[in-house]
Amino acid sequence: MNYRKFQTRRSNIKFHYACFACRKSFKHKPVIDGETLTYNCPDCGAELCNMGPDLKAPKKHDFKQWKKVILLAKNGVCFYSYSGNPGPFPKNIGEVPRFLDERRLKLRTGGKILLDKIKNSQCRAR
Repeated sequence: MNYRKFQTRRSNIKFHYACFACRKSFKHKPVIDGETLTYNCPDCGAELCNMGPDLKAPKKHDFKQWKKVILLAKNGVCFYSYSGNPGPFPKNIGEVPRFLDERRLKLRTGGKILLDKIKNSQCRAR
C-alpha cells in the first residue's frame, strides 16, 4: 500500500525548468507517455534547463544566486533530494567549488579510480 502512494505521488511530480536568460523557473512534467520533453521559455524562447524537482529558484534580481545556479547546472548538478549529492547544496557561490569537488569524489566509480592509479603509476615511472 505504501508503495502505491509513493508511486502515485512521484509520478505526478513536476520538475523545475530554468531559463537562465530571463532568470525565471517554470514547472513542467519531464516525461509524458514515455517521451522526454524539452520546453522553451514563454518570454524569450530559449530552451529551458531541467533542474529537478527540488530547485528553490532565486528571486529574479538576485544575480549572485542565479550565477551559482548556472554554475551548478553547467557542472551537471540537478536538484534532487534523493540523488547522490554530498550533503546540502551550497548557499553561496563561494561554496560551489568545494561542493563540486566533494561531488566528483563521491561519483568516482571503480573504473575511474583504477584509471587514476594507472595514470599516476605511469607518471612516477617516467
